[in-house]
Amino acid sequence: MILPVQLLAQPSNEKVSTTFSFNGEPFLAVSPLNSQNIAVAWMCYSATAKVIAIRTRASSDAGATWSTPVDLPHAQTGWGSADVSMAWRKDGILFLCYIDYHNNSDTFGGVFVVHSSDGGVTWSTPVEAINADENSYISLDRPWVAIDNSTASTSGNLYIPTKPAPWHIPPSHTFFTRSIDSGETWSKETVLDSTPFSALDVKAPMGSPAVSSDGTLYVAYPCYDLSQKVHAGFVLATSTDGGVSFTRNFILQPSPNRDTLSKGGFRLVADPTKADHLALFWLDSRNGDNDIYSSTTFNGGASWSDTMRVNDDEIGNGILQDMLWPTFSADGKLAVVWRDRRNGKDTGYASATDTYYAFSTDGGLTFSKNFRMSDSTAPYETILDSPGNDFMSAALVNDTLFAAWADTRTSTTQIPQLEIYFAKAAIGQSSWVHMSDISKPNTNLSIHPNPSKNNSNATFTLDRPSHCMLSLYDQRGAMVRSLLDDEESAGDHSFSLSNAGVAAGDYLLILETSEGRDIVKVTITP
Repeated sequence: MILPVQLLAQPSNEKVSTTFSFNGEPFLAVSPLNSQNIAVAWMCYSATAKVIAIRTRASSDAGATWSTPVDLPHAQTGWGSADVSMAWRKDGILFLCYIDYHNNSDTFGGVFVVHSSDGGVTWSTPVEAINADENSYISLDRPWVAIDNSTASTSGNLYIPTKPAPWHIPPSHTFFTRSIDSGETWSKETVLDSTPFSALDVKAPMGSPAVSSDGTLYVAYPCYDLSQKVHAGFVLATSTDGGVSFTRNFILQPSPNRDTLSKGGFRLVADPTKADHLALFWLDSRNGDNDIYSSTTFNGGASWSDTMRVNDDEIGNGILQDMLWPTFSADGKLAVVWRDRRNGKDTGYASATDTYYAFSTDGGLTFSKNFRMSDSTAPYETILDSPGNDFMSAALVNDTLFAAWADTRTSTTQIPQLEIYFAKAAIGQSSWVHMSDISKPNTNLSIHPNPSKNNSNATFTLDRPSHCMLSLYDQRGAMVRSLLDDEESAGDHSFSLSNAGVAAGDYLLILETSEGRDIVKVTITP
């Protein structure tokens, strides 16, 4: 029998950071000219200087080995750095943006940009893109750099939206600057939000930029203006003239993040294969706990799809997801990674975490089942309560997902440690294989009755304790229902499968354990 089976292996993790201290908010970028060339940059605390610097490493062999770490220079001695982001130009030049600051009453600092022509091994002298002391809002937080890699007249433009410093009290704005000369000079900051889509009453309204394949610049930002009675939500600012002017449209109103410690950053991404196709991901608590949600547009933001819950654990189970990061591949596949607590023992924020991912081959209308990317569950430590580890990062190249994140797997209460890890996973679509080619554990997976119209009962046996995932898939390889994703003891197990809401046809019941994958064909009758 030939049936579709998702062939996925547990990724191994490599530690990229080199110091036992605070390492957070990594950004990962893969060269468009060479998928083996990966750069990672992150915030690294220096015990000697007692400040945080931006540390970078590069790989020329897809993460097997890494270059010597490089710390980017500070604008002045004693200053600290944060909030790194990168964008690779189509000719192989890598741009990196970060803030350098000193929190005193005289000088706050600014946003700086460097570039690398050798794949992230060495860097140019920093150029100041924003002087935070030149405006009353002190726009010194979370600059995301984006680049136009289209063939339009705006090709090569660099864009950076920013937000006010964390200590700034509303009224607020989302800010924007651009460079049309490869980052040598930058425009004076302008306010991106505008009535009736103002961000005045949002604390630190971040902007997330994305550039389409035709050169259109999009920036998603949160809006909330009590004076205009505007509901809190996401707005899409669109520019077709390289960031000179913008139009704005409301996207949607999410359910706000209810947990004050969760890292609730959102992100907008653009499909390189379809100019009007965008996807927005955010943290949403409509089910009582934080979930990863998404919505897509295929017409440049004129309309958006129904919202989609991406994480597939039980709804309303108190398990928090956060720290999301979506990415499109050059051929239009979509993936998202996030921090997940389903393998922890506690509900709420203070629980052990893993990194999970899901992917979509239809532009974000449906998503695969969730897969674990971390190979070790990291314990909760109080170091995670502080800001400074609010994001992870990922890049999807063909069928390979690269990701970098920080976790506390080596941390203890006595010695808090946050370190950067890297992993890659092969995703791809379902592969048509012979049942006899599948490595099967001795679980005796069966389902009765089969065929069935209403309810069935799945049974299996474990020789030893194992993490088990029991799921029903259709013949396209899409998961229809998850029955189990948990640690199970040795012995006999039984699970009820309701056919309610499942169309008649042939399906696969797949049991994945540490020893392999057992598969049974299931027929559901009308």
